[in-house]
Amino acid sequence: MKTNRVGVLLLLSTLAASQTLAGVFDDVKMWWHLDYDANNDGIVQVDELRDQTDWGTTTTKGNTGYHALNIDTPDAIAWINNVPITSGGLPYGGMAIVMAPVTNTYYTYTTNQVGVVTTNSVKQCWAETIKVSNAAVKGSCTILCRFRWDGPAMETWNEPGWIVNNALNYDKWLGWMFGVRKSDDNYFLGMYIGREAQYYWDVPLIRGTWYEAGAILRDNGVNDSVTFYLWPEDYWPDEDSRTELSGLTWKTYNSTKVTNVLTSADILIGAEEQFWSLSSSQNATKSFRGALNYLAIWERDLSHNEMLEAFGYHSPLLTIGIKNNNNTELRIESQTPWSMTSATPGTQCPGPSQCIIR
Repeated sequence: MKTNRVGVLLLLSTLAASQTLAGVFDDVKMWWHLDYDANNDGIVQVDELRDQTDWGTTTTKGNTGYHALNIDTPDAIAWINNVPITSGGLPYGGMAIVMAPVTNTYYTYTTNQVGVVTTNSVKQCWAETIKVSNAAVKGSCTILCRFRWDGPAMETWNEPGWIVNNALNYDKWLGWMFGVRKSDDNYFLGMYIGREAQYYWDVPLIRGTWYEAGAILRDNGVNDSVTFYLWPEDYWPDEDSRTELSGLTWKTYNSTKVTNVLTSADILIGAEEQFWSLSSSQNATKSFRGALNYLAIWERDLSHNEMLEAFGYHSPLLTIGIKNNNNTELRIESQTPWSMTSATPGTQCPGPSQCIIR
């Protein structure tokens, strides 16, 4: 199947500022902007990892939001600033969290009956993870995120780097994981759906590169499917005219394992499991090394046009937001929305994804 490439402009309409707009994020189940360093210390705290659907106030989390339950880290997960957004979407504060698993290798020695000494290497990893309780989705669903991949947690094992573990149960073929997977000598966007491996074969990932990425899982009974979307950074060939774009690609693969049954209700961000220490388990090394700017999950399969809107393609968009009527609702933590400047309908935006027409 040939990879589709976006080659058309979305039609923009002029709406009155007072009109309520129906946005694709209005029914998102959870949406973490990952841009709220409350005390500006550069260290991620649990209270700072909040679901945008019910963010709350600076002192109290919203009651219905899917906020972080805990953080497992050997040191501290760090915030970074000035995230480059040169593909789709909105920068959401231009910040990101950096997942940096800690690894260790030590050696043991055994001597057999004839005195031959064998050296054994033991590899350990401590994944940085975030748990969100009672948030897992089942059946048809959609995931969208922006990430920078910095390579496998341990070069010698070349294991996957899971960005999200949605209640995977390997033995019972339930749930799924989404992230970076290796095949032969390349790494690709990929998933485990139950125990079924899926890869987006067409676009190998490059270390240190930012990607806007997502997947739509469709539960159609026997004939299920997964559609991968990938938009690398620096795919705005003509920022001024915006008349010709490339870079956003997608492709659909058949599946038989999308299911509406789960045995767990939790979501894990950053790895397959939490170990709370250095572990020699192979699952410990299946952790994501890189940065994450935002993450959104719907408990339904978006249409292709909805996915384009969620990506922010072709910017500027009218309907992105949560029941939005003004752009401050995207930034209810009261930080300056520097990335979303005003624009008069029909005029040129200053840069990719940097304005919303009202």
